[in-house]
Amino acid sequence: MWRGRMIHERIQRSSYLKPPNDYAIERRTRGYGKMDFDATTAIGLVAAVLTTAAFLPQVIKTWRTRKTRDISLGMFLVLCLGICLWLVYGLLRGDLPLILANTVTLALVGTILVFKLKYK
Repeated sequence: MWRGRMIHERIQRSSYLKPPNDYAIERRTRGYGKMDFDATTAIGLVAAVLTTAAFLPQVIKTWRTRKTRDISLGMFLVLCLGICLWLVYGLLRGDLPLILANTVTLALVGTILVFKLKYK
């Protein structure tokens, strides 16, 4: 009986059987792919929507008029490359505003670039 009690106490004292405290759980879940929604994230999302929406009028105008003579091909090529890199950066950081904004912006800027190449 005494030996059984010692084993029971030893098991209770061992750290691998104890439930982790809240700090340990928080520390494990923080990091890659984890995003806390706070005021900073909200500001980032609003900024993302506004800067992404800025390309929409150009896409609509280019689609309707089929005129791309005044659009700089070099600028849009460099812009697409930069947006691709921002998207990769956002994915690596797990940053939702960066991922969403750059995905949509890349689609819009890519559309303008396709129109530029198609309607020379």
